[in-house]
Amino acid sequence: MAKGKKKKRPSGTFGIGTEIILAGLVVLFILSGGASIVNSFLDGVHFHGLPSSRGDFTGLVLGAIGVAVGLAILVWRRLSGGVGARWAAEILGIRSVDDIYAMSPAQFEEFTAFLFQRRGFEVRVVGHTGDEGIDIELRPQHAEPGTRMVAQCKRYRGSVGQPIVREFYGSFANQAAEGYLVTTGTFTQPAREWAASRPLHLIDGAELLRWTEQVAQGMHRERLSAPQPV
Repeated sequence: MAKGKKKKRPSGTFGIGTEIILAGLVVLFILSGGASIVNSFLDGVHFHGLPSSRGDFTGLVLGAIGVAVGLAILVWRRLSGGVGARWAAEILGIRSVDDIYAMSPAQFEEFTAFLFQRRGFEVRVVGHTGDEGIDIELRPQHAEPGTRMVAQCKRYRGSVGQPIVREFYGSFANQAAEGYLVTTGTFTQPAREWAASRPLHLIDGAELLRWTEQVAQGMHRERLSAPQPV
């Protein structure tokens, strides 16, 4: 894989310091909003020796803004696949899902097969010669003879819907024990619900990037433990 610039922060991510600051601001705004609500309920209530409180919705508005900002960040990170992918960037040159999407279809299949191999599978890329869209044949190491799993790679930016998931399942249901549908995009909720009760694993862009980071971390540990030249 191509090497990336080691000091460049992964695109689509924040530094840990920035994330802590943002989280602190969101919590502060939420607490301010809660205090505003309590204060509003206490409006007009008199306590011994204390003046009556007055409703102030400034904190509530700030709290709502804080919640909206926090949710927006979570949605953005989900859609962009942004995670802390330090080793994926340094070892594999993968900083975001966009880097994976930039691969050609054939490169994406090879890269996905590489990830499966590093996760303990024996792999064989069949690509366009595959049967009805099956791109990779898989076999868990130490599995019983004849155990077969398959994977299909979808290099998408958008969402993969239920029809595609159903079509893939139909292509291997009578030939393999399990299937993996891997995409650089996302899956619709109906697609996830349909696959939930079947031997079908849906790997979206965010999960694919997590796999990449895990594999890169393993490669980093192997390098550290390898005998050093004298």
